[in-house]
Amino acid sequence: MDLVHGICRLTVAIGENHSKLILESQGDERQQCLDLTNLILGFTALPGHYPVDENISNMPFGFWYILQDEITGAETVKCQEYLMTFGPIYMHLVDVMLTKVQYPSEDEYNTWNTEEKEQFRCYRQDIGDTLMYCFTLLRQPLLNNLYGMLVRVQSQGGSWQQLEALLFAFRSIAEVGEYGDDECVDNLIRLLPQINMSNVTLATTALYMLEAYSEWLADMPDALDCVIPLVLSGLNNPDLSVPATMSLKEITRECALDMKPHADRILTSIQAALNSNLLKSRECVRLMASVGFVLSTLSVQEILHYLDVIVTPHLQHLEAASHEQPSGIKNHPSAASKGTILVKVNMLASLSATLDIRREDKENQGLGSAVTSSQDPQPVSFLLQRVFPILQKVLEVWVCDLGIVQSICEFLKRAITTLLDDVGPMVPGICELLVQIYTASPHVPILDLSQQMLMLFSLNEAYSANTQSLILQLTNKTLSLFQSGNIREHTEVIEAYMNMCTKILKTQPNILISNDMSPSAIFQCGLVSITLPEQPTVKATCNFFNIFIAQSNKVPMYAQTVTQQGQALLELLIKVFESVYKIYSFAKITNTYTVTPPNSSAIKFSKYLVYCEVKV
Repeated sequence: MDLVHGICRLTVAIGENHSKLILESQGDERQQCLDLTNLILGFTALPGHYPVDENISNMPFGFWYILQDEITGAETVKCQEYLMTFGPIYMHLVDVMLTKVQYPSEDEYNTWNTEEKEQFRCYRQDIGDTLMYCFTLLRQPLLNNLYGMLVRVQSQGGSWQQLEALLFAFRSIAEVGEYGDDECVDNLIRLLPQINMSNVTLATTALYMLEAYSEWLADMPDALDCVIPLVLSGLNNPDLSVPATMSLKEITRECALDMKPHADRILTSIQAALNSNLLKSRECVRLMASVGFVLSTLSVQEILHYLDVIVTPHLQHLEAASHEQPSGIKNHPSAASKGTILVKVNMLASLSATLDIRREDKENQGLGSAVTSSQDPQPVSFLLQRVFPILQKVLEVWVCDLGIVQSICEFLKRAITTLLDDVGPMVPGICELLVQIYTASPHVPILDLSQQMLMLFSLNEAYSANTQSLILQLTNKTLSLFQSGNIREHTEVIEAYMNMCTKILKTQPNILISNDMSPSAIFQCGLVSITLPEQPTVKATCNFFNIFIAQSNKVPMYAQTVTQQGQALLELLIKVFESVYKIYSFAKITNTYTVTPPNSSAIKFSKYLVYCEVKV
């Protein structure tokens, strides 16, 4: 076997490095090149299952890609000539791949160890890529051949491995957005209900294949009558829940315009699956995304009805879990409560991101005009009003838990993104909640959400008092971190705060000016931040100073700050330059290049130096 391995490696190397010579060969040389190509094909077709029975058939994958790339990159006339010669070889390669991709018997597969199974999984991925390359050359004749083989295997009662291999081939081709002839794909989709899906591996591949064809289904909605029942049946099987939820999410996303006739069946099945308590957290989150896409096709009254039926049990679980006090003790009941809170909040976040009756993309504009009017309230607003008091209770207990704070901020962020101006009545409460969380335990997600709130509502006079109070409280708390003496424990928070201030300075610079807050204090924060050792924090601070100084040409208060504190910045940056170049010079002398000379940062610093010198 070592000898065969060496011959294969040598042959493949010759083919990969001389692929153009193989294509352009003539006469006797052409036959020799064909013999070489067929020899490589023989190595690909070695009998047995990789990697248990043989470990050679994976070596030629690169050659098949290089050769097809040379063919497709040739001029049209030459490309057709190459296809006449090498097309049959690639068609034969497809047959080989359909054999090599097949699973062994279940008894044999169960004897494989974990590493062998993982190698086989990666091997199948490489086969999927190779099948995609074959389709690039062979196009529709390949699809027709695959479909003909599928019909023949199905009618003759072939093994599940043969059926799975063919569905895997269709999936691999479709994943790159290539569907071929609509009639062929339509026949394929309508054949699926006739296939016995009792084998989990076969059913899994079928579901992933349907996910790959979700965009095609958007143009052929009649096929959904065959697809939806097959996908929903997977929700009832824990072994199929992952591919079923992934497929359903993509289909409901891509086929949103055509979901209304199937809405009741889908929502009822999702409700049953969620209530079964058999799904993992990620699967529940994906199902909630599907709920949002489907509900968006209905009237507001219908949406509120389904929300009450589907969401209410999860809100009850969320509220019950909020009363459990956190504990650091292993296996303490609070650990389960935290898990429940995270799952339920993430589910609500997923729903808020997809339930949008005013989605502005082309498809959903048509959808909105069909079932809703611009005057209809966004259903997410009702959801937010109902959830918000529960979140407040959760934070009374879990305000210092980063995971829960992050999930709640993500929910609010997605809800606000969906609602935009419709979230207005909730602005005071959200701002107050953000101040409450940040004061108790400063974290990056709070600043990210605060930035979104400030960008949306700071210029709205109705909420200017709330946004001014928000930025003031955030700034005061951040300043207290600098005074605490342990600023290096909060570098990520400082970085996020500087990024937030930079964003505000770019678009709405007057927000940072009020009777209770001076930009001078924020400037002083920057002077400390730029001395911290973490590069991302220093970069964020550099960006802040860059925009601050640029805006000082327009805002007198900023110009005054630069004039007063420009010398401090100037002196600090000179020290930074000096220390950086000392380290770099030492590294150069000792040949220990652990640092690099300043480049873009040096340019920014130079700008500061020149500008501050002028101001001072």
